[in-house]
Amino acid sequence: MFPGYDSDGFTHDTASGFSLFLQERCQRIFFIRHAEGLHNLAERESTMEPKNQILMKENSGYVYWDPKLTKLGEEQCAKLKASIRGSSVWGFDRPLGLDLVVVSPTTRTLQTAFLSLGAAETPGSPPFVSTELCREHISEAMCDGRRSITELKCDFPGVDFSLVESNEDEMFFRKETEEQVEERAQEFLKWLCGRPETHIAVVTHSIFLKTLLKQFADEVSEEDRNVIHDHWVNAEMRSIMLCAHRKFAPSVHESVSSDLVWKQSEIKKSRASWNHHNAAVGNGVAY
Repeated sequence: MFPGYDSDGFTHDTASGFSLFLQERCQRIFFIRHAEGLHNLAERESTMEPKNQILMKENSGYVYWDPKLTKLGEEQCAKLKASIRGSSVWGFDRPLGLDLVVVSPTTRTLQTAFLSLGAAETPGSPPFVSTELCREHISEAMCDGRRSITELKCDFPGVDFSLVESNEDEMFFRKETEEQVEERAQEFLKWLCGRPETHIAVVTHSIFLKTLLKQFADEVSEEDRNVIHDHWVNAEMRSIMLCAHRKFAPSVHESVSSDLVWKQSEIKKSRASWNHHNAAVGNGVAY
């Protein structure tokens, strides 16, 4: 993953065209770009040049501050949900087997997570954790801002916002260069590598995803590289294997990690019980 680090647990055979990793160093990450937001619609319909000028404070004030999804965005979430499986990602016959949902602390990403994957308080759901490590590139555009954590907690119950350091959006006032976003993206991947979960959904933003993924895939086939580096459309999901060259420091406290393992064990038990019940009544739905 990061060639500059030590690489126990990893071997690379350039001539043969493959790499080997220890299984415990690998995680399956389902990256998801948020569905269409009001700012996406405004930019698309803007008559200004460049079009994104409509999102600047001097042109629209706070109209596009932490924008919600459009009606089309909500429909995109429904389509993504249906393409995955049905009522919720952890509930029916083709599960992603999610252990964790990571989401950027903005309204549009949280809405996308809830509408596409299921609400955080849904019985049997995995933990939902929000972190600013996967926020959008912070620019002058007002859509890059977020509401207070107090407000977001009210609208999205069950999400763990404890990793977000400030209630108000202090990060918005620290504009980022592309290089700084690249560094933040690397820190985010290191944080993921330090998590105990192996199947993780990450609901985030297009520029952040582009900046993260363009740092990789130089040595893969052109076909695969084009898929990894391709532009992200709204409500798109791509499955990526994240493989670490070494064991990273835990991203959660040991006691928290133990609690997560216990919760995941309980979730598996509840799923098995639910599945047995539905098989008995003839529904034929696997949990």
